[in-house]
Amino acid sequence: MKITYPTKLSEIPLLNYQKWMKTAQNSNDEELMAHKFVEIFLGVKLTDVRSMAVKDVNFFIEEIVNVLNTKPKFKKRWKYGKHEFGLITDFENMSWGEYIDIESNLTDVKNWHKAMAVLYRPIVETYKDTYKIMEYKGDDQFHEPMKYAPLDIVLGIQVFFWNIEKELLNHTLSSLKNEMKKMNENQTIAKLGNFQSNLDGITASIESVRGMLQNLPKLLPYPYIKHSHSYHMKYKKIESNITTKNDN
Repeated sequence: MKITYPTKLSEIPLLNYQKWMKTAQNSNDEELMAHKFVEIFLGVKLTDVRSMAVKDVNFFIEEIVNVLNTKPKFKKRWKYGKHEFGLITDFENMSWGEYIDIESNLTDVKNWHKAMAVLYRPIVETYKDTYKIMEYKGDDQFHEPMKYAPLDIVLGIQVFFWNIEKELLNHTLSSLKNEMKKMNENQTIAKLGNFQSNLDGITASIESVRGMLQNLPKLLPYPYIKHSHSYHMKYKKIESNITTKNDN
């Protein structure tokens, strides 16, 4: 049986990633997860995975994990089938409906295709480096097609938003620190009581922002993938045991 496997993120559809994340979140059975990992990303039957040589399963897991841990590049435009899709060009003036559809669906991987259908829409006009995308209608016309969006595009937009949020939070943290320093320099003894109250509020705000910054890396979709290295080690041990038995 000839088997092909993805060698880059662009060869993996979002749908496969969603299937894998669902499996990783709902199962603690490492052997089953290893089998499902290969089944999902190679597009083969589970029975075929079970009949593979241990060294082959081990090889495929390692190769696909390396691909999934590749840092994606953000892209504003990409082609799929007969359509060229473009990212929303004016986030500041997006409609309330667009904002709600993006915000509500981008937080859960199982709904990423719905958020993608709003973020990236077919380009209807283009001029040099500029373009105009299809008007937002709030329907599900591109929900299903977006399940097959290349994973590098999907993860790239995740990193794009993560960087924006981190930048905004860093700016907020810096502004709060400057405000606290300014208040400290301008306060008199007579205003000390009110100053202490304001100081406590700003300090609490700084700690809140710092906490958000510390949690931001958790938004990146890699923890379950990196955990797959444990399967790699497990199969290495199995292969070693088999070799030992054959040698005896």
